[in-house]
Amino acid sequence: MRTPLLFLALVLTIPVAASPQAAPRTAIVEKFDVAGLPKAATNEEEKQILLMLQYHKRGDLKDATRIHMMLAEYYKARGEKARAADCAKQAAEAWEAAEMGLRVSAGSPGSPPFETTGLFKQAFGYTDELGVAHRWEFFDDGTYAHAVSDPDVRDIQPPTELGFYAVAAGQIRLWQQDPAVDRTVTFSRVGRDGKDGARMNGVMMKPVK
Repeated sequence: MRTPLLFLALVLTIPVAASPQAAPRTAIVEKFDVAGLPKAATNEEEKQILLMLQYHKRGDLKDATRIHMMLAEYYKARGEKARAADCAKQAAEAWEAAEMGLRVSAGSPGSPPFETTGLFKQAFGYTDELGVAHRWEFFDDGTYAHAVSDPDVRDIQPPTELGFYAVAAGQIRLWQQDPAVDRTVTFSRVGRDGKDGARMNGVMMKPVK
């Protein structure tokens, strides 16, 4: 698909009420409006959209842009102007996030057996008693990445745990599909919106970029 040309066409034909100074809503750009789609495809266009939704990889913002654009065209052709405009706006935000190189997801596989709550976007780090550095990165789509690196082991890609999280009542639930992980530990962000770090399972972590 000729993404830049289609994107330009959509911008010219569908009103997009987005402030040029506003940052992309990272938790929203990969949420697709499928309420107007049938559960089973009735034509080739619907089949293509449903296939793209099925094979979309979390964190692929250019692919998300294409899907939003296809949905906008689909709804526009059916006279659903408000829904088409919303999809066009989401396409613009996904494209902007992709161009800015923003990470909006850990890309965690699977679907957690719970509703993600208490979502935020921030990264924390700490070094344990063995000198191993830990980096916890949380995304506001409900995914997280936990990477560890040992200063004594060089030239090896650090192992990374990818999963989903939910925060509630002073606890965080961490779930990963493969290998299977499902644990709940104490959790709280320190300072306003975690500006001073976070405490998880009794360990103090500092904010990192």
